[in-house]
Amino acid sequence: MTCLWFLSLLAYGLTMLEGVNCWTYIYSNENMTYDKAEQWCKKFPNLVAVQSKSENDYLNETLPFNPGYYWIGIRKINNIWTWVGTNEPLREENWATGEPNGNGKNEECVEIYIKRGMDGGKWNDEKCDKMKVALCYIASCNESTCNGNGKCNEVINNYTCDCNPGFYGRNCELAVTCPALTPID
Repeated sequence: MTCLWFLSLLAYGLTMLEGVNCWTYIYSNENMTYDKAEQWCKKFPNLVAVQSKSENDYLNETLPFNPGYYWIGIRKINNIWTWVGTNEPLREENWATGEPNGNGKNEECVEIYIKRGMDGGKWNDEKCDKMKVALCYIASCNESTCNGNGKCNEVINNYTCDCNPGFYGRNCELAVTCPALTPID
C-alpha cells in the first residue's frame, strides 16, 4: 500500500513539474469584499482578467454556482472601467443586459454571473463591499516561454507565441538563417 501511495505521489509531482502551459483558475472557498479578493488573489498573480467571450463561456460552464457570484479583475478607476492587473482601460465588454447601471451608488467593482439562467457568464457592476467569491488565475506565460524572442498569448488550455521578426517555432526557439555569403569578383 505504501508503494502505491508513493507512486501516485510521484506521478502527481511530475505532472505538476511539467506544467500545463495554459491559464489555471483558482477561486476562494469564502466570500469576501473586492479589496480582500484582490489581496487574496495577489499570491497567484491577480483576479482573473477575462480576455474573450469564449473565456467567459468557459468560466460559466466550468465553475460551480455560487449565489453571490464571483469577483473579477475589473474596477472603476478615475471613472474608467479598468483591468486591475494591468491598469489598462477595458476594451472588450461583456456586460449583462442593462449593465453597467450604477443603480446602487458606488458600484465600482465587477462580478461575473456564473450559472445564472439569464446573462450567465456576463458582468455586472456591484458595490465593492459586497461579499463574493474571489476568482483568480495563474498564468503559464513568463519571460522564458517564447525564449525572449516573442510575445506569449495565453488562451484557454493553450498558448501561442507571436515571434519577433527573424524567429519562428512553437516557442520562437528557431532563428531564420541566411544563406552563406559568396564573394563577388
